[in-house]
Amino acid sequence: MAVCGSMGDNFINQGLTMKRPDWLSVDQLNAVNCLVLVIAIPVFDNFVFPLLRRCGLRMGPIVRITTGYSIVVCAFIYVTVLQKVIYSTGPYYDFTGPDVPVGATNDISVWYQIVPYAAIAVAEIFASVTALELAYSQAPTELRSVLTAVYLSTICGGSLIGMVLALWGGDPQVLYVFAGETVVLGVLTVVFYFSFHHYDSIVAKQEQFKS
Repeated sequence: MAVCGSMGDNFINQGLTMKRPDWLSVDQLNAVNCLVLVIAIPVFDNFVFPLLRRCGLRMGPIVRITTGYSIVVCAFIYVTVLQKVIYSTGPYYDFTGPDVPVGATNDISVWYQIVPYAAIAVAEIFASVTALELAYSQAPTELRSVLTAVYLSTICGGSLIGMVLALWGGDPQVLYVFAGETVVLGVLTVVFYFSFHHYDSIVAKQEQFKS
């Protein structure tokens, strides 16, 4: 989930090139992510996950994390395509012309950004929350705080990656940043699943033993 740090920088830079109401600040769209999390977490905990279990579809922690990563990949595919559409829309296209004023925007609505903000929130439910639970439950009692802190340090790492990627957040190179992030996320999702999917059976056996 480290690349999700883009929500705080390159997503905002993208939004600044899109039409928006006078009362809306682009960084306020981050609230969509928080709002979806607040609404979706109880919905998934009380309805979605129990329904999947009743249907005989058990999602182990690795499958859930992989599902979260896959949703992020889809969100970044959307963002990359959206960036391409922005550059294909006038009047300033990729903002490299000689007469582009400060604060220029193309004729495409900033509300299109709601989709990736909401998708990444759902991905956090599958990936971030599950990873935190897994780190806590699998650690020895005396190391739970340490491993939880190690996991949370990855959020710091993600923010640092986001700061570095923001160096290439200008137009038109941000399109290639989004495309690169999408490819890296896709590859890492596949590598992660095939490297750790056997832990789902281990966790299932632990749960059977406890019950």
